[in-house]
Amino acid sequence: MLRLPACPLSGAMSLAIDGELRSPDGWCAIFHGSAGRVDPSPDVFVYELGAADLLDHQLPNGQVAHLGEAVADARLADQIDKLARGTDDGAATRVFVELPDDPQIVRLVPVDATKPTARTTHEQEREAAAVDPPTAAAMRARIRRFNEILHEATERHDNVRVVPPLDDTPATWRAAIRAARD
Repeated sequence: MLRLPACPLSGAMSLAIDGELRSPDGWCAIFHGSAGRVDPSPDVFVYELGAADLLDHQLPNGQVAHLGEAVADARLADQIDKLARGTDDGAATRVFVELPDDPQIVRLVPVDATKPTARTTHEQEREAAAVDPPTAAAMRARIRRFNEILHEATERHDNVRVVPPLDDTPATWRAAIRAARD
């Protein structure tokens, strides 16, 4: 199992954390660059990512945006679609785990799982510094939007299952993988 706590499902991009643009570790870029390519190829992939997508993040065009804004929503949907297709043309089942509705339960991105973003402009730094942390209500709205996009982006793929949030017990994970194989 590969754990990437600061990796947005929407791609390896900088996150606005405490008014600063910060980048996920290098494994996030490798994960997205491989698009689920693994050797030997498993028959089930389980994606439990999304907490980093709740933060404001810097898109490839330099704009800072968050879920609920059309550009951020479209980016997330596109990346989920790419992961659902994978590089095996859908031979393996993909299981995407929803985020829990309660923001208190969502494991937030630890700052120590990121590093300062190397190349930013003064304008991008100002934009990130102006980002206020989302309120609990805004976080609930982003969680709802994340889960909506997850369902919308995966519904056209026969090889994809979306499951409710999992706890960290091995029995729960085994049950999710068994269900995906059935």
